[in-house]
This record gives sequence, C-alpha cells and structure tokens, in this order.
Amino acid sequence: MSKINKFGFVALMGEPNVGKSSILNTILEKKLSIVSHKVQTTRFRLNGILCERESQIAFIDTPGICDAKSLRERSYNKVAWQCIYDTNIVALVIDAKKGINNQTDLIYKRLKSNSDDSIELVVILNKIDLVDKSKLLSLAAHVSKSYGISEIFFVSAKKRLGFDDLKKWLAENIPNGDWVFDAKQISDAPLNFVVGELTREKIFLRLHDELPYDLEVKTIEWKNNNDSSCSIFQDIYVLRDSQKGIVLGKKGEVIKKISIAARKEISNFLGKKVHLFLRVRSKKSA
Repeated sequence: MSKINKFGFVALMGEPNVGKSSILNTILEKKLSIVSHKVQTTRFRLNGILCERESQIAFIDTPGICDAKSLRERSYNKVAWQCIYDTNIVALVIDAKKGINNQTDLIYKRLKSNSDDSIELVVILNKIDLVDKSKLLSLAAHVSKSYGISEIFFVSAKKRLGFDDLKKWLAENIPNGDWVFDAKQISDAPLNFVVGELTREKIFLRLHDELPYDLEVKTIEWKNNNDSSCSIFQDIYVLRDSQKGIVLGKKGEVIKKISIAARKEISNFLGKKVHLFLRVRSKKSA
C-alpha cells in the first residue's frame, strides 16, 4: 500500500513575546526566526518548513498581535491577521506564566469570527517550565472551558519540552496533499533576508531599547570563497545620522561585538565559516 503524503500550513499566532519565534526555532531544530524582548520583533510572516514522516508542514511565524496605537503596530497586526486566510491550522500561543488576559480573549474572538470551519484552532501553552503543575492544569481547564478548545499542548521552547506530541499531532491532522517544498528546504524566505534578520537580532539584543524598530539590515553582497567559507557584506540602516554612533559605539566597540555575535549565529545557520562585514548607514543620507 502506497503512503499518502500530507501538506498544510500552521500559523503561530498570539500576543507579542509569548514565544512564537522560539517555538518555531525549536520545532525546526534550527535558528530561523529572530528572538528579542522587543514587541513585534517579527515584522513579516515567515514560513519555516518541517518534514515529519509523510507530512510536510509550513509554519507561519506571525508578528505579535497587540493593542495597536501606532501606524507601525497596526500594519504588523494586519500582517498577522492576513495569515489566517492561508492556513489549515491556527495555533494560539499563550504564555503559561502570564496566563489569559483581555488581549488573549480578543485574539481568540477575532480568530473565531474571521476563520471558517475548515480551519482548526489549537492552543499551545508555552513556558511551562516557569509554572507549577496545579496552576498549569487550572489554566488548561480555563482555556478548554472558555474557548471550547480540546487540543491543548504544553511546551517549553527554552527547555525543549513537549514538542514530540505537538509535531506528531500536527503531522497527522494537516490535509492530504503533495509536498510543495523541497524536502531539504527549511524556509521559503530568501537566504539574504534570513541572515540579515539574524544580524538584526544581535543588534536589538546588544542595544535593547536604544534604537527604534525601523532599523533594517540588508545583505548587499555574498561571496563564496575557495576554502568553502563565505564573505557576507551587510548594511545596517538607522533612521538618522545621530543613531549611527549608537550602533558603532566608542572606537567601534559596539559594532565589533555585534559582528562577532552575528557571525557566529550565521555560521551556525549555514554550517560553514563566515566572514561578516558590517556598514552602518542612515536612511536619510542613503
């Protein structure tokens, strides 16, 4: 009897900083989506691809949905909500330590009103390592009763707990269909974009709240060297000339540390030695 292939999209949705990107990285067992304490670090939908036996799952990492007060926040929310129209399963990610709040309720209600019956809704309770068992069970019971959701998964992206059950269930419950992506493909995002995002993460981790969200990193050149290494040239764009000094630091100390951290991350992702060259530019003067 021939095996039946399965293919489907699974959207990871929820509030900012509940761990959607960390969950995706843990599922893929590879750093793809950047992680930061800053709200809505994920700006665009990003597909990560997992092949699990006969199933190929395309995960959509969405920007965190917040109570939008600015044009930027509203645009990121719009990106997140548009994803539900392209998916088979929506996984509502909840921070188990923080529990359910008004924003979680609003997200759930909109998911129910905007999605049709063909889309299945499940809940992922993340950060279970930070919550005692009794509180966790109480939260799960509340989710089940209030939202009417029976499929609830308990995971810790940090400790890599609970993912076998989650991946198995998703693989079994996506629709039958031919695989869309190559079996070795980890994402449909351009490689230049992914490595640029890895550098952007290191900038935010190093400088915290000193820079605005509008900071961008663009990979402008990529050279494969004869020794199997590669040289990557990236431009870091800040809004104003006055912000260039923040990224560079005194005597270039900050940009040097960012470069070291980013080079290590990109090298791990590509599986090869990387020479990284960073240049800081102002959007106004570019």
